[in-house]
Amino acid sequence: VEPKFHEDADKLKILVPFEECIHIKSSNAKVICPKSRSLQWESVVTFLSPSLKSFNHRVESGQTVEITIAQFWSSGNGSHATTLVDLEVEFHGISANKEEILLSGSDAPTKIDVEALSTETLAPVAVLTKVRVPYRPVKSVLLPLPKTLDRFPSGTQIYGLTLTYKFTVVEACNVLAHVPLLNNRIYDTQFESQFFMISDINKRVLAMGDVYPKATKLPK
Repeated sequence: VEPKFHEDADKLKILVPFEECIHIKSSNAKVICPKSRSLQWESVVTFLSPSLKSFNHRVESGQTVEITIAQFWSSGNGSHATTLVDLEVEFHGISANKEEILLSGSDAPTKIDVEALSTETLAPVAVLTKVRVPYRPVKSVLLPLPKTLDRFPSGTQIYGLTLTYKFTVVEACNVLAHVPLLNNRIYDTQFESQFFMISDINKRVLAMGDVYPKATKLPK
């Protein structure tokens, strides 16, 4: 399997025919994505020889993919004998010229160009599911961190910046605190760490998170 796949692929199809009897088969696919967590899928399937099965996984175009196949440890007699496996990998999918499709209230209709590696069926449907609202902090506090370890070996002090935002929830909904400059970045960021908390007007903590924020359902 080539370590790199097509720049415009967004789906991976694996065909696995077995020529000898093997009861349980484990497949694992992993896509290594810079600046974010890797995409990983794992499946355990029973095979009866001879047989052919296919698996579909979502991938990120232009990234490295790793595919492994192994017999399960308790697959019986088949685990003690040589097993012949033919693996066929196909990349396909439809690629859009925009990673995210956003509609601004002041914009005209948005044009989206798509392309495919081969013949594909496209049935476009537009559904508005999320609302993005930008906020500015109402308060900011910059202080030197108090611990001895909060210094670089050179002696440079590390500071902590606390930003406070206020927003109102009219009805129960899912809220995601997203900071594009910081989220999904660990080793390639200029900041040591990040942490957030969401609390109500009574200072009751409703949610908290770090570099990988998750949506939280907030009450009305």
